[in-house]
Amino acid sequence: SDDKNLIAPSVESLRSMLADKRVIILVDEIAKYVKRFKMSKNRELQKYSESVIVFIENLAKAVENSASVLILTLPVEFRREKGHEEMLYEEAYADVAKSIHRAIQRVTSTYDVPLTVDDLVQVLKKRIFIEINVRRVSQLVTEIMGIYSSHKEIFGEKVLNRISKVVEYYPFHPAYIDLLYELVSRIKELQKTRDALRITRKVIRYIWDSEEDPSFIMPWHIDLRRRDIRRMVLTARIGDLKNAVSRDVVSEEGRLGSVSECEKPLLAL
Repeated sequence: SDDKNLIAPSVESLRSMLADKRVIILVDEIAKYVKRFKMSKNRELQKYSESVIVFIENLAKAVENSASVLILTLPVEFRREKGHEEMLYEEAYADVAKSIHRAIQRVTSTYDVPLTVDDLVQVLKKRIFIEINVRRVSQLVTEIMGIYSSHKEIFGEKVLNRISKVVEYYPFHPAYIDLLYELVSRIKELQKTRDALRITRKVIRYIWDSEEDPSFIMPWHIDLRRRDIRRMVLTARIGDLKNAVSRDVVSEEGRLGSVSECEKPLLAL
């Protein structure tokens, strides 16, 4: 906008600009930029942050009943438990995200959860592997069924549920996917899809370059002895954990912590 007063364009002017054109407008993680402007010492940028929120609301209104579509992402987690719906806002951007969310809700309440566990598996398989050996899965399932059936006191009765996930997630073990999803969901600096891919590519590259030939990609392949993986997982926000990890598990230099005193250090790791 050429408006030096930083006033957001009106709904009418935006509607006029869109006219009857078929346009998809993609706005990715706008709250993080607005927050940066809002926290600035520059009063002009602070004012601009307020104008952006008004602009988003006006844009949503302009798009309504038009041939255009607005898709906007926010750092918000939607949860539905026992019929109760809840919106959880990422703490660092909560005030801005709430303001933008309220502005959008005045126009529409349509939203989508961006990434489920099953979605994550499909993204990883599609983006990393050219082909997956389905026959190998059948062989493994036969072996695993034998192990599970022989040790029900360890694995419990819900063997078929476990097996279906093994087939669906292969070559990832379901426990790997559960851990990865937990990491990218809970560590706020990580972006779900992008960092799940980054971590997994590193993990697979290390396996590929090693002499190991595992049946599955397992949770322990997110190996904190690898400095680059350690730095991705132990981010600044959870930096307090680094001392505990260095003492109990492994240091950044690769020295095993107190797990080295166990009878089977690698298993403890």
